[in-house]
Amino acid sequence: INTEFTDYAPLACPYLAKLKNEEGAIITDKYKAVMAIKALNELMSNRYNLLRDAQTENIKHYNKLVAQGILKAEDGHKHMPYYVVAIVDYADLTLTVDQDFEMGIARLAQLSRAVGIHVIMSTYMLDSNVQTGIIKANFPGRIVSSAYQEFRSHLVIDASGAEYLLDTNDYLANFGDGLKRLTSYGIDTMYDVRLIIKNILTKLEHEYEQTYLPEVEEVTFISKIRHADNSLEPSIKD
Repeated sequence: INTEFTDYAPLACPYLAKLKNEEGAIITDKYKAVMAIKALNELMSNRYNLLRDAQTENIKHYNKLVAQGILKAEDGHKHMPYYVVAIVDYADLTLTVDQDFEMGIARLAQLSRAVGIHVIMSTYMLDSNVQTGIIKANFPGRIVSSAYQEFRSHLVIDASGAEYLLDTNDYLANFGDGLKRLTSYGIDTMYDVRLIIKNILTKLEHEYEQTYLPEVEEVTFISKIRHADNSLEPSIKD
């Protein structure tokens, strides 16, 4: 959910899921971001219903039964692909959408792993109004780059240390089992990413069907869209 992902648009089929009746898979509009989170919550609920009917505890067990032919297509069962939901600059969304939007994301992060939906979220703003208690509780694995101030390091990883990191490719991570120092290779987004995408596309052997998220008619967990100046627009539901 951000313009920074536009380079990945050529991978829409078969690797990216789209909203129904939308041309692009990369979401840059706040209204469509709201609809995408709603659709993903719907997908999660549908998958939990399938796991309940199949009497399985998670996606791994479910897919194994599908592969073995124990769960059959005529009964509504089929292989579940994994989804990764990537949100760039969550703070920008919190400035423009209602607080209930946070609950939709938190619900996904809390419950969706068992059904193969994983949420990765980033923000450039290290602030308690963005990284609230609800968000921190539902994102137990957190990574921070240079934080400049000790309290901002505590805000993200519940420990000091990020204020001593070297640059944007230097990180501290807390996955619940202590701090880990991570260093990444810097990728040139103008060259490396496009080269990787081109290489992936050359290896696709045949045409694939586009994947779509469940169709949703209205947003039930957003009441108002709020601008940074606190003015209000009519809700999507209205």
